[in-house]
Amino acid sequence: MPYQVAEIVAKPTLVVRVGDAETGEPRRMTVYTGEAVLATQATGFRAITGLLPREPCGLFVPDVRPVEPHEQPVVAQAEAYLCGVVIEGQIQKQMGYGVGDAAAAFVADPRGGPLRWLQLTFTVTTLVAVRMGYRVTVLSPV
Repeated sequence: MPYQVAEIVAKPTLVVRVGDAETGEPRRMTVYTGEAVLATQATGFRAITGLLPREPCGLFVPDVRPVEPHEQPVVAQAEAYLCGVVIEGQIQKQMGYGVGDAAAAFVADPRGGPLRWLQLTFTVTTLVAVRMGYRVTVLSPV
């Protein structure tokens, strides 16, 4: 079942200067956080006969400066978590909802061009709209 990002709200970005644990070189650690509402694109009656599959989904993290092809930022960690479920109408069966398997990377611009943008990918399990939170930590040279 395909999902669409119905809303995305970035929260304040945290930027901290840190030292590389192995070399001692200075680095910039940037933590991007926010929330997104994921809506299903299914319409009409939906009969559930078993467990819902985990479907791939993703979004480009807002408020992130794109990087040049020669820049080498490192995505240190990506997290996605469930914040809430939006239920309209009646559901007559116990269901599971969730997001997981988060990963992030700077990827080529889907519109073309040389810049790379920060994309968060994850899996979703739901039949209704869910609000998810995300946190992506990026290390880059100072």
